[in-house]
Amino acid sequence: MIASRSAGVGASLVGVLLAWAGSAYGVTVSGCLAGKLGDVGRTAAQEIACWARDAAKPDAAARAACVARVEGRFSGGPDPSRGLFAKRERRPPCPTVGDEAEIAADVAAFVVVTTGEVGATTRPSRCDAGKLGCVGRYLTGAFACLARAAKGSGAVDPACVAKHRARLGDAAGGCLGKAVLRGDCSAGGDPGVLAAVADGFAAATLCALDPGGTQECGALPTPLPTPTRTATPAPTRTPTPTPTGGADASQLCVDLINQYRATIGMGPLQRWTDQEGCAEDQGFADSASGTPHSAFGQCTEWAQNECPNWPGPPAAMIDDCLALMWAEGPGEPYSAHGHYINMTNPSYTKVACGFAVLPNGRVWAVQDFR
Repeated sequence: MIASRSAGVGASLVGVLLAWAGSAYGVTVSGCLAGKLGDVGRTAAQEIACWARDAAKPDAAARAACVARVEGRFSGGPDPSRGLFAKRERRPPCPTVGDEAEIAADVAAFVVVTTGEVGATTRPSRCDAGKLGCVGRYLTGAFACLARAAKGSGAVDPACVAKHRARLGDAAGGCLGKAVLRGDCSAGGDPGVLAAVADGFAAATLCALDPGGTQECGALPTPLPTPTRTATPAPTRTPTPTPTGGADASQLCVDLINQYRATIGMGPLQRWTDQEGCAEDQGFADSASGTPHSAFGQCTEWAQNECPNWPGPPAAMIDDCLALMWAEGPGEPYSAHGHYINMTNPSYTKVACGFAVLPNGRVWAVQDFR
């Protein structure tokens, strides 16, 4: 999520899934992989459906219970051996094993990004609910295309992906276009951004589950790039169960931002230590309200990026948080490239990275620029 003196939200990834399907590329032929891909697509769609129902008829408790049920079915709840991936892996061969928890965290992070982009508020919105439902149905279809390739010839059918993408549509038509016509949309949820984020998630998931078999993964900008760490080694990634922030993660955050800036010849930002505590407080305020950027401006910042409600700890999530923002790349409109624009604005000289770590281990990561 982004905020600046120019309004806008967005997280744009290149529409890699559709581009891949336009070229002949192969995946590992594996019933296990096919099953896992279908599991991920359905699970992500079901979690988004929980949020879609909440957007139409807000009920935070019901939404949380719904998400917990979906996550429990995927992971097996108190018995990991009953998790969907665990069952698949009992019928090898599988390209990867033991990655159920990691993929579950990726699904949760994707849902956070998508629902945050739509910007659903506590007021009922049939438009927001419709947009989320559209993305969920697209995910089910897109992952089914990938699963069919893994179960069959190993080649993804471009017509399959194109069919589901056409059904998803854009602001002018298709499912997303019909949602926009309802007229009660929140400020976010640009159809192009939602489609691009869904494509990026599907492609990144395929690369994670089939790292040695999917030909394009080596050249793909997703899974999200992590710059080489030269200034500061990554802190030990240990859980942070209580709201204690993350001083080491703050330095890592600044270092990573500066490494990204250096790739385009920009000078480093200073670490704005005086406002790191304030940025952390903003994260806690946003988590309490359930609305990213609800406390924007309270730390005298000029712009703000935020990764809301990500799986922690801070040092483990900040790489992907920043990489997702940088992956937007330069361009217009601000709603599709705002995170990148904030990270590269030549007027800013310093950045404060704050981490609000909740008792359940989830993190609201705030970067304040000035």
